[in-house]
Amino acid sequence: MRPNLVVVGVGHAGTTILTQMLGELAWNIVGADARYAENIKVRNANRVALSREELPEHLIEEIVVELNENEPWVIKDPRFSVTLHLWKNVFNKLNSFPVLVHIARDLHDVKSSYIKRKEIVRGCPGNMWKGASHGFTVDEQLKMLCQCLSVWKEPIIDITYEQIKQATALFSV
Repeated sequence: MRPNLVVVGVGHAGTTILTQMLGELAWNIVGADARYAENIKVRNANRVALSREELPEHLIEEIVVELNENEPWVIKDPRFSVTLHLWKNVFNKLNSFPVLVHIARDLHDVKSSYIKRKEIVRGCPGNMWKGASHGFTVDEQLKMLCQCLSVWKEPIIDITYEQIKQATALFSV
């Protein structure tokens, strides 16, 4: 049986591309929008978590049920780079603990992507999830994600953006 997956990485690292690829490989991208392949309820729960620094139980019960009904599933949200530690209890409620798929991209390329899209937080490349003055820079996102990954006891698969590019090139004609 294939495991359930949670794709994690800072914004602009390739989480959308990777999740879409996993969907093509028959993982269920449950409740996701077409543009970002993000489960809308997960994204909304992460938005609440960013504003309250907690993940309210009532917001996640419906998510857990929906995910369990659609195994094997894959979810992603770049906000996990900041909220992943809050989800550990949520994942414990699932039938099986999901495998994290961590995608990393060259930091200069990530920052350049933010700059190209004019996403600047306190003068540095970053997201505006909490508003321009209260967002997280790329460096802050990466630091929080690395801290969480360093103490994560469950399985983690590390993949790079370059590996994704190489894999997609195999199918380009």
